[in-house]
Amino acid sequence: MDESTKMLNLRNQLMFKIMAFVLIADIVLLVIRSSFATLGIVFSAGLVLMSGCYFLIYKTEKVRLTMYLMTSSMFALVAALNVFQSNVVNYNTIFFVLVLISLYQNSKLMMAGGSVAATFAGLFYIWDPADVFVNAPTKYVFYIVLLVILITTILTTVSRLNESIMRDFKAKKDEANELTEQSQRSLEKMKEAAGLIDEFSSSLNARIQQTNEIMINFSSSFQEMETSLEDQSQSTVDINSSVEQSDQSIQTITDESEEMLMIATETQNASQTGNSEVLKLNDEIEKVSDIISKSSKTIEELNTSSTDILSFLDVIKDISEQTNLLALNASIEAARAGEEGKGFSVVAEEIKKLASRSQQMTENITEIVSNLQIESQRASQNAQQGQDVVKVSENAAGRVSEEFKNISAYIERFNLKSENITTLVNDLKSASSEIVSQINNVSSITEENTSAVKDLSGSIETQSDQLNQIVEDFQELENQTKNLK
Repeated sequence: MDESTKMLNLRNQLMFKIMAFVLIADIVLLVIRSSFATLGIVFSAGLVLMSGCYFLIYKTEKVRLTMYLMTSSMFALVAALNVFQSNVVNYNTIFFVLVLISLYQNSKLMMAGGSVAATFAGLFYIWDPADVFVNAPTKYVFYIVLLVILITTILTTVSRLNESIMRDFKAKKDEANELTEQSQRSLEKMKEAAGLIDEFSSSLNARIQQTNEIMINFSSSFQEMETSLEDQSQSTVDINSSVEQSDQSIQTITDESEEMLMIATETQNASQTGNSEVLKLNDEIEKVSDIISKSSKTIEELNTSSTDILSFLDVIKDISEQTNLLALNASIEAARAGEEGKGFSVVAEEIKKLASRSQQMTENITEIVSNLQIESQRASQNAQQGQDVVKVSENAAGRVSEEFKNISAYIERFNLKSENITTLVNDLKSASSEIVSQINNVSSITEENTSAVKDLSGSIETQSDQLNQIVEDFQELENQTKNLK
């Protein structure tokens, strides 16, 4: 039941109570006047009408039908009173009914009731004019009808004004109800939004905590990487020192080879001296053998150092790959964090670039060191060949006393081998110089990486502090959203 129907039902109840009061008052007056015949009729008619109205009002929901029935019942009682007992009091109940009808604030009902009242006013006056207005002229009936019409017009106008006011009031009330409902919906949405913000805040807070832990792990990893790079830098310095020593040894070998060639030439010129020169040659050959052995050992050490460098480069490569992976994870976490994670996304991208650069440089160094190993193996083979030549020379020197006449030919062969050794040693010297240059490059790159890692470690610590501040801000936001609830 809507508001207008409820209001109409309340007016029906009020009209019912007024009718009951009027009926009881009329019955009391009839008893006082001893008009029992009229009393029976009024009581019977009133009981029937009031019973029907009571049933419709309190037992059904036919509110509008009850309004018309109540109006008809009042006019029926008025008609009964004026038909069975005409007097001024009963006649004036017509105006009383008009006033009661105006309580409904229904202009159409008011006009219909006014028409019926005007008709009753004329008919009841004509029915028994002597009892209504004693010695009154007949034209009075027209005045009375006009008065009824005037009252009806006034009450109809008032009803229309009230209807307009009620319509405006209902519209305002509906608007207010709609605003209230909108406010309720907005409040519910705010509560839902607060709940979502709370959930998002909790989720994002957890993710930031995880990111913070990752940043701590990053910082620890970069500290370890920094230590590793410092160790690598020191190892590179040591390798550089070893290679420089090897270069000096190679220079010594070169000098010795040239001297050996000179000795061989002099030996060929002094082959007539015989056994005494052969003994000297044996001594020199033994020296050459020692030098070549040392050179071979040095080359083997260089090869071992190259292997160690490759191992270090593998470690650097693994660290670069892990850094790249961590940067990718950091980028993903930053993308999830939205606007709050843009700064961290830039740092993660820089980490990724640095890792890619380190990985590329590691691959270049690996290729260079691999080439260095190949050249070292070649030098080792050449040194072995030199040792073989020395052994041949020693054997030749052992047989020189028996085949002294062939010494000139052996010395020529020895000169040829010596020239080959000189060439190989020169090549080894060039390779050694290249190794020194590349090692210096590796050392420079390692120092740059160490500096970059230190800078990046400081940036990560700064980012970690910013993440801690974000965590505190989200905790404050979570408290605010809880207050919204």
